[in-house]
Amino acid sequence: MSTKWLKTVSASLALTVAAGTVSAETLRVVTDPSFVPFEMMDQETGEMIGFDMEIIREVADRAGFEIDLNTMDFNGIIPALQTGNVDIAIAGITITEEREEIVDFSDPYYDSGLRILVRESNGDVSEFDDLEGKKIGTKIG
Repeated sequence: MSTKWLKTVSASLALTVAAGTVSAETLRVVTDPSFVPFEMMDQETGEMIGFDMEIIREVADRAGFEIDLNTMDFNGIIPALQTGNVDIAIAGITITEEREEIVDFSDPYYDSGLRILVRESNGDVSEFDDLEGKKIGTKIG
């Protein structure tokens, strides 16, 4: 897989355990609940739902382990993996060379591509370079 392709992937499963070691145990899984539609809190049930939540539950079911799912701010997820406080992170984590040096990733399962969103009435921005000198908003991480 090319490094360029990996950099465009916006969702992956970060692991600190080998797949062969997961059998009939409970693994500590962490996510950031603010990455809709991948992971979010169902306000009525208090349950974490979304695309990533369906994936981790299916992986656990097929691999034969239980999950203890908790939430935390995105910035704490990789450090939690590094320190062994969690076993698995699933939170729309972009695969980068720097992150690959400190955690193991699953095969990429979603390629979001990057997009610029502007108001429909805005005819000034049609490509990245058009943002120069403009105020923009983004999510860090």
